[in-house]
Amino acid sequence: MAVLFLVNYDNDYHNIKKSFNKLSVLTQCINKRNLKRFNLSVASNVMKQLNQKTGGEHIRIQLPEPVIKSPTMIIGIDVCHAGKNSIVGVAASTNKYCTEYFSDFIIQPKFQELVKENLGPFMTKALTQFKENVGALPEKIIIYRDGVGDQMRTMIEQKEVAQIREVCESCYNALTPPKITLVFVNKRINQRMFVNSSR
Repeated sequence: MAVLFLVNYDNDYHNIKKSFNKLSVLTQCINKRNLKRFNLSVASNVMKQLNQKTGGEHIRIQLPEPVIKSPTMIIGIDVCHAGKNSIVGVAASTNKYCTEYFSDFIIQPKFQELVKENLGPFMTKALTQFKENVGALPEKIIIYRDGVGDQMRTMIEQKEVAQIREVCESCYNALTPPKITLVFVNKRINQRMFVNSSR
């Protein structure tokens, strides 16, 4: 269930979200200004957001066959340094088609990029939800890590991936632990790709 609100976005949005979040009630806020240009496109976007918040699939893409054949979890990790503290955003897919996610955040000292601790509780919850939805733990885990320079890559493997491996060891017991692939996302690159065919 989700509650729909018409709000003066700047003043009401934060208070409504904060209050209903404490009650564990999903909310969908529509800015009153958007009602002036309310059309099929705006209505469609609102319905998509409501559908996703209540557990529906927003969109499904054709995944590679190896991902479909063996249960695969996709994890994304990024750090934002905009506020008083640095905030780590983490999300993990929890179903076969990567259309449902468990997400959380971790607060850490300002400008700390490396997630030195607290990935364990997130990972435990994500694996639990995955097993509930799929009926098995993932055989493969693919981690996309954003915002990391070349000099920090080894530390990411030693600190962040190590936390994930530790949780997997305790959750999988005698089962074969998942294969983990770590992908660094780097937007500041010099490489350029060109199509070599005129077709």
